[in-house]
Amino acid sequence: MRADFAGAGLAVRPRPPERLEAARQVPRARSHPAPAPYQATASPERPSRATQARSPKIKTPISDQIELPVQVGGKVRGKVTVPADADAAQIEQAALADEKVKAALAGKTIRKVVVVPGKIVNIVAS
Repeated sequence: MRADFAGAGLAVRPRPPERLEAARQVPRARSHPAPAPYQATASPERPSRATQARSPKIKTPISDQIELPVQVGGKVRGKVTVPADADAAQIEQAALADEKVKAALAGKTIRKVVVVPGKIVNIVAS
C-alpha cells in the first residue's frame, strides 16, 4: 500500500500483467487514412489523379494604371486612376483634383490626407 492511502484503508492494486502487455501493443497514431486508397491504386506507370491535381491558373490582366477609391468623411466620393507605380504625393494630387471630391470638400478645411498606395485615399475634412 502507498503511504497516502494507508490511513483511508484503501489499497492500490497493481494492474494484471496481461493488461500491461495489451496496452504496450496498441499501435501509435498514424497519418490520416484518406490518401491510402489513392496510394494503393497508383503506380509509377499510372499515377493517381489525386497526386497529379494541378492548381487552376488565374489570368490577371497586367495594367499600367490602377483605380483607387477616394473617401471624404468616411464615404466614397470618387475614384481616381493613377499609374501603378505612383507615389503617395502623385496619388494625393490626383485625388484632390477630382471633380466629385472637390464638390464633397466645398466649404470644408482639409485636416489630413491618408494615402495607402495601391489601396485607398482617405481625406479627413471638417
